Amino acid sequence: MEILNEPRKLFSKESVNSKIEKVTIRELKILEQYSKAFKKSIQQYNTPKSICGYIVSAIGPIVAQSVPFKAKMSQIESLVKNLNDPDFLVKEVEKCMEIIQAQRSHYLKEHDLEFRTKKQKENYMTDWVAKYEISDLMQIFSSDIENLFFLRYVGFEFPELVKDVKHEEKRRIIEEEKFKGNRFIIETFGNSRKLQTLDQWIYERKAKNIKDCNKPLVFIADLLGHFVTFVACKIKRENGTDESTVFLLNSVKENHMEVQEVVFTICQLAFPEDIFASGV
Repeated sequence: MEILNEPRKLFSKESVNSKIEKVTIRELKILEQYSKAFKKSIQQYNTPKSICGYIVSAIGPIVAQSVPFKAKMSQIESLVKNLNDPDFLVKEVEKCMEIIQAQRSHYLKEHDLEFRTKKQKENYMTDWVAKYEISDLMQIFSSDIENLFFLRYVGFEFPELVKDVKHEEKRRIIEEEKFKGNRFIIETFGNSRKLQTLDQWIYERKAKNIKDCNKPLVFIADLLGHFVTFVACKIKRENGTDESTVFLLNSVKENHMEVQEVVFTICQLAFPEDIFASGV
């Protein structure tokens, strides 16, 4: 699917945009994860320097409850302003840091024999956030939020990575094994947690039901080395028309619009009527 470039920028933190069929994708920058604002938190909780996993875990539930599906531009601007405010965002991210680091400390105590050296223990505590840890946080914070999802690559599609998985992640990744042959799975949290193929998720008509309730579709997404948050909603333009929009909320300076298979998949899930309208 060819991506057509450069709709007009509408938002103050908009870095880049593109268009797929009738859907506009706009990348918006939130508080940068490598900024001074997070330095004290990283030291206090002994986390990795790259904290995108904590950030998406913090903002996913917030975004899902902050804007309607039929949103005004001012509502999006207000949301992004909050997500760039250190006084607001840092304390939300710290909640996630505290839980994950406490879980890791507990695992170290319960499985001490898995770690031969002090350095191995330190590396475990400062390793990047894993998918299962984001999943755990969403089950804590979002068990009643039906419009928040986690788009995950299937780990077993990358055998060179799976063979190096260790400790708790090695135990937890087993649940993905039955999805071999699928590029992605979707994790749902509202009411009851479950993993599904894209087809299973589409069959349940989740997108239509959520949009009918005037709620946005919010996806935490795995970009194979970086986590971001997508928000799908309709934006009321100045001329009175509604724009089918997918916002990519990113916590680093680099743009990630080029991860086309993820961007297209989000657009397909949120706005199938606009993606496939031309019969392509």
